[in-house]
Amino acid sequence: MQKIHNAALPEQIPLNQFIPIRPKTPDSTVIAGDYEGYVIQYDWSGKYPVSTKKLHLFLEQGQTNLTGKWLEEGADSVTVRIALQNDSLVFNGTNYERKDHYSLDRGIEYDFQNAALNLVRKEDSVYLAGNIYMFSPDRKEPSKPLLVALVRTVKDRKIDTANLTTEAKLLSVYPNPFTSYVNVEFEVNEATKVGIELYDIEGKRVYTKPPQPLGKGTYKIRIEPSRHLAPQTYILRLAFTGGQEAVKVIKK
Repeated sequence: MQKIHNAALPEQIPLNQFIPIRPKTPDSTVIAGDYEGYVIQYDWSGKYPVSTKKLHLFLEQGQTNLTGKWLEEGADSVTVRIALQNDSLVFNGTNYERKDHYSLDRGIEYDFQNAALNLVRKEDSVYLAGNIYMFSPDRKEPSKPLLVALVRTVKDRKIDTANLTTEAKLLSVYPNPFTSYVNVEFEVNEATKVGIELYDIEGKRVYTKPPQPLGKGTYKIRIEPSRHLAPQTYILRLAFTGGQEAVKVIKK
């Protein structure tokens, strides 16, 4: 828990210096994925932990924001709606019935209130951490403080096949690592529009192959991003009408 939390802290910056800040909003295609970590509940003082549970958070890309599933250990899942604001994920209009250390027999309904997680991208991992405050409309009181720490690595990213169509799927991406070009092989199971995009770890799109209609069959395309592409980890995304698949690629 502490290791994840520390990794999710902002980078240390020098004192007494003007540091230019480039306003930006995280890209939902990079943030979407499968996160695992912990949620710790404290007593009213906020000093002493009273329970620790494993937490699973699956986030799906929306047109502007994110939706997903929040699943605490030993509890039912709840659908969450999340807006991207600067370097944070802000929970919107989410209600949750949860049991805690003080209410073991019956779940108490809470609203996610002042719920925002700091977001930090380091190399090929994404970290989420922060305090979440809930409010009970039945009890007319806030919940005890909650501390959340989650991590998602690109190589562990899963596609929720239950909610996405299988119109197309990646077969292979090579060479990987690559120097100048990448071959992408994929299969189309039913007629759909297919496009390819490449993102850096900051969420900036560095290559686009616009979507075009393709019939059923197996396809290969060689893409050659800019020669000035910096050596680092990138995310290659195969996008089709009903969903997407993503894989990590490395530029040497």
